[in-house]
Amino acid sequence: MPTATRLFDLAYLQQETAPGFPMFSYKAGANWVAVSNTEFIERVNQVSKGLIALGVQVGEKVALISENRIEWNILDFAIQQIGAVVVAIYPNISESDYSYIFNHAEIKNCIVSSKSYIRRSLRSETHVRSLNIFLV
Repeated sequence: MPTATRLFDLAYLQQETAPGFPMFSYKAGANWVAVSNTEFIERVNQVSKGLIALGVQVGEKVALISENRIEWNILDFAIQQIGAVVVAIYPNISESDYSYIFNHAEIKNCIVSSKSYIRRSLRSETHVRSLNIFLV
């Protein structure tokens, strides 16, 4: 039986062992939407290509500020798949905590899930050496 050695291998393992089986389900309005392992892998690969096009390098740390949602999982897998490092940051920390983490981890790119996180990140950006912020 095949095995997964990295987190992002899990989607491929599930695709091989249970093709078409839902990888995730999320609520959209009043309805639950299932995302098959095939669709999930396609979305991860699209995001991976986008990250590479943006210049994200192997070993580079990418901050991810988001509440729990399907896009967080897609980004988590995509960042790791290209060899970058996910720095998951709680969305409810202080601006000084953001600045500390951005600087200490040498974050160059930060992906956020809402405009309010952008505002908080930008306020701390004045204390950060170099930071690009992307909204998903």
